[in-house]
Amino acid sequence: MTHVDLDFAVPAYFYPVGHEREWQMLASGRHPLRYVVINPHDGVGEDVDPAYVQECARLRRAHIRLVGYIDTDYGKRPLPEVIAEARAYREHYGVTGVFLDQVSSGIQMLTPFENYAVGLRTSGTRFIVLNPGVYPHPGYFRLANQVVTFEGTWANYGKIVVPDWSLRIPRSRIAHFVWSVPPALAATPTTAVGDRHVGTVCLSTGRLPNPWSVLPQVLRSER
Repeated sequence: MTHVDLDFAVPAYFYPVGHEREWQMLASGRHPLRYVVINPHDGVGEDVDPAYVQECARLRRAHIRLVGYIDTDYGKRPLPEVIAEARAYREHYGVTGVFLDQVSSGIQMLTPFENYAVGLRTSGTRFIVLNPGVYPHPGYFRLANQVVTFEGTWANYGKIVVPDWSLRIPRSRIAHFVWSVPPALAATPTTAVGDRHVGTVCLSTGRLPNPWSVLPQVLRSER
């Protein structure tokens, strides 16, 4: 098996207060983090949360890229709402990227996501992640810096089929988010990922209802 250098994404869906050590580890710089997803209130929320202000400032000082969670409702959410939420992330927390969740995958919904991408970039968004959680129509890759092409359990990860067309896309454009990963494999991501043609991973030992409520095990190790 060819050795692949991976970097890591972290959906940091654990509140800063009570998880100070985890947030400190994110800012440590010991591991190659591609980005951290922040999600204060299932989105940016209406009020500024001082705990997130503090931790986002710490991560920015450590030169960690931050992206803010936005639910698109599979392309049904009005464009002005999505742009407004991205703007609120910038104004409240200094976050200039977005993580668009509940993303469609078929060609029939490509146009709404083209509109999101154009609107977001025009209004100041610098980095876009799309999360369909499956391999979408190839056109989605034109719209984003990165696409999450798998989100699910470790058991289902063993059944993933990597389409041939995706092998022409750089690994750095593809991410996999896997949960319920056995601890030994979560600590050895290159072994867990194998030859699946991916550049960014999140391998969580967490489980439902919030598999992203724990820091990935590999980020807890010393380097």
